[in-house]
This record gives sequence, C-alpha cells and structure tokens, in this order.
Amino acid sequence: MAKNFFGHEIARTDAKALPDLLKARFPMGNFLVLTDEESAAVFAPLLKRLPKKLFAVWREGDDLLPLFSEPDKITCAVGVGGGIPAARYFAAVRSLPCAAVCPSFAPCGAGGGEICATVAGEKTRFPVSLPNLIAFCEPADGRGLEEGRAFLSLCAVQTFAFSACRRLGVGEEEKGGEGEKGKSGEKGEELFPLFRAAADCRGTEGETLFSALLTAEYCLSRGSGGEAFALARLVKKYARLSRADTFLSCARAFAGLCALFFGSGFLRFGKADYNARRKEAERLFPEEGIPAPEVPTQVRLLSLAAAFEENRAALFAEISALVKTLPPCPEEKIRKAGGILRFLPELYGGGISALMRDFGLL
Repeated sequence: MAKNFFGHEIARTDAKALPDLLKARFPMGNFLVLTDEESAAVFAPLLKRLPKKLFAVWREGDDLLPLFSEPDKITCAVGVGGGIPAARYFAAVRSLPCAAVCPSFAPCGAGGGEICATVAGEKTRFPVSLPNLIAFCEPADGRGLEEGRAFLSLCAVQTFAFSACRRLGVGEEEKGGEGEKGKSGEKGEELFPLFRAAADCRGTEGETLFSALLTAEYCLSRGSGGEAFALARLVKKYARLSRADTFLSCARAFAGLCALFFGSGFLRFGKADYNARRKEAERLFPEEGIPAPEVPTQVRLLSLAAAFEENRAALFAEISALVKTLPPCPEEKIRKAGGILRFLPELYGGGISALMRDFGLL
C-alpha cells in the first residue's frame, strides 16, 4: 500500500524489503539511522544493506547534541521505533528529509508536529514537519496492539471531555498559559471531527488502526491535547506505569469519574477549599509549580450549574456508553490514576475536572 497522509507518504512494507524501499525513495541517501534498543536487534542487520549509513541506538532522554558532530554529508535521517523523535529532530534542524519506520502499533511519535528532546542538557520542544516517508512494518505478533488501542481509548475519553466543555461553557486552558486548545485556536476546532473519527477506530486492526493512531497523534500535536492527556503525563511520571497501563488507567479513571459526576453531581456552594487543595498539591507534586487558583464568582457558578442541569442527562448517556467500550484495567492501576486525578484541577487548571472541584465534589 502507499497512502497519502497530509501530503506525506505512508507505505506498508515487510521489514526485509525496508532497505530497498529507502533506497528507492532516497536514491542519493547517506543515511543516519536512529533506533531504540528493541528495534535494533531486528533492523540493524537488515539496514546494513544500505550502501551509506551511520547507525546509532537512541534511548528516551538521551542528549541529541552529539548527533550534530556527525559529518555534514548525511542527507537523510531514518528513525526506527523509539528512535523516530530523535531522527525527526535531527532532520528538522539540518533541513533534511526524514523517514519514520514504525515496527509496531504503539504510538511512536511519527504523526506529531512537535518533538520533546534533550539538547545540551536542556529539555526543549521543537516544531517539526511530518516525515517524508512513514513506513509501517506490521508485526506478525501484533506487537504494540494493546498500547495503541489504549492510546485511542484515552483519545475517545478526551473527545468526550472536549464536547462536554463546549456544551457547558467551561474553559479548557492549561495552567500557566493558553493550554493545548488555546495554542491551536481555530485549527484545533477544525481537527476535532478528525480526532473523534480516529478515536472511534480503536477496535479496528491493521492499516486502519495504524492510520487512526497517526491521525490522533497529528491532531494532538496541533491542539487537541486536553486534561486527559495532561493526566496521562502526570500518571506516567508519578505512578511509573507502562505506557499502555498509563493510557488505559487514565481513560478508565477519568471516564468513571465523569459518569459519576454527570449521573449524580450537583453544585455544593462553599465546599471547595481552594487554598487547602493547592497546599496539598504542592506537597504531593513539588516539581509541578502550582499557580494561585482562580475562584469563580457566585454568578459564574450559578450559570455553570444551570448549564450542567440542562446537559447532564445527555452527557451521562454519552459517557456511560463510552465506559462500556473501554478495555478492562486492574483496579489497583485505576486507583493510582484516580489519586492523581483528584488534583488535576491544580495541576492542569481547566476542563471538567476543574468544574468538579468548583462544584465542591472532588
């Protein structure tokens, strides 16, 4: 298969045919190949067939500065699996073409528009264009399938949160800035239907599932992030779960709390102790930098309560139906995500979780 993904090529290929594909697409290539440790065992022997290449194993968090000591004669960067973000960063800085090789269904950063990297000891976020070629080597053993579906499950929960925020008139801004949606403006609104469609493909497989994962990554990097993925970042950091367990535990914890909120929630005036919550969040998450809370006025709370009562039945039906479609997750892991979710209003700063706090229910 060869498909167009926002003007860039997606090619499905067997791993053994990958060198020939790269040589055909980049015939004058002097390749820099970056791969993670797991993928190196499979792809290093195959990619030795490339006539001109430098090969390196990259681990998440590795400093990318040493890469730029490589000769200027490199004409194409190739990222394999976990090496894709590093290859995309190198290609963007050097203004080179880039190929992303995806050996599993796990999201690997091939579709996003921004790379988080460590350069000269400093973490930075850098805008990048899509790879010129995205090669999908579908694994026979379904490797990454659980993680890919868990990722799209969290996307589905976030689409619900976006929709609920719009109907209730609740802001989705992240603490300390414009937030994910704020950064995207109209672009994020335009991409919302595409993001929802990608999330709806979480039960598929093969090319359809892979395309949905790329599409979701593309939308997320352009402003469809939101509180569910803010929660996932925090759970991965503090609960130390695997990526698949992080996505799924966050989806189950957040969706379950939303179902409870829209099923039986109500406004409790004066029950939210903003200062006490902030102090507790600062104690539990000292690295996060908790800003002063924005306390809504009584008029604002009454307006939100009216919108809540008007929409709660429909929103409860939607989230209840969504919960039934989510894969199972061990209760212990859901509880870990739920413990962090309790302080998401302080750690993120907007969305449905902040409304729960403002109603005195979190």
